[in-house]
Amino acid sequence: MKGLISKHFIWSESGWAGGVYQWETLDDARTFYGGPWLAGIVERYGMRPHIEFYEVFALTDNARGTVELFKEPLLRHATTR
Repeated sequence: MKGLISKHFIWSESGWAGGVYQWETLDDARTFYGGPWLAGIVERYGMRPHIEFYEVFALTDNARGTVELFKEPLLRHATTR
């Protein structure tokens, strides 16, 4: 998948499942979620997924011993669907 950095597969005891995806760009994410992936989700589960976009503005990485602060979030200036 173009632009995909990582995905965390998530599940709760209530039975809900999903994923937290990290993308290189918002455009990469929108392209993926609007393509064949969306049709497959609707076909398998009979419903459209709930998708929200978030911007990472800081990152603590204990394995590397780093804390990073990023530039002003892009989503503040983006028009979301």
